[in-house]
Amino acid sequence: MNEQIMFEINFLELEIKNFNEKKSRLLDMLKAYPEKRLKNQNFLTNRQSDRNGMAEKFEELMMNEIKNITENLKCNFKLQDIWSITYEVGDYHPVHNHGGIGLTGLLYLQTNENCSPTYCLQPWNDHMEDKTIYRKLPSKEGTIVIFPKFINHFTEPHDGDLDKKIIAFDFEMLENK
Repeated sequence: MNEQIMFEINFLELEIKNFNEKKSRLLDMLKAYPEKRLKNQNFLTNRQSDRNGMAEKFEELMMNEIKNITENLKCNFKLQDIWSITYEVGDYHPVHNHGGIGLTGLLYLQTNENCSPTYCLQPWNDHMEDKTIYRKLPSKEGTIVIFPKFINHFTEPHDGDLDKKIIAFDFEMLENK
């Protein structure tokens, strides 16, 4: 008998070099793209606002990290969308995904040890107990996490003493290197 893996889903975790400098520049960049809370959202975001030029500024600031991601994935990609989200005390993000094709990135811009993490749901139940399986993603400040867009993910209500701020982005894969 030979046991083998039928499916597996990987994610990337990347620590940002010179994060304190980049954090300051990213926070300055975000001043041009104010966030707001819509009545159907439990968080602040600029996703439904005009973010013209945000992707280009982000790519310029994060050039080394994007190069690192490209080399790790062994393919080029194009940013499709980028936005920021702030979670104040009690804010949360219900289960959602970003579509069926491509990858999603989360850059943890402002967090601390009390911040609620992001959880990803396995797309199938445990075959022995029919239970939902989820995984807590690394959500340390200065970290980027990348995973497939189709993965459902969520946060629990934020209870930290500091607002949690992330930059989220989606990208499409272009071709193999």
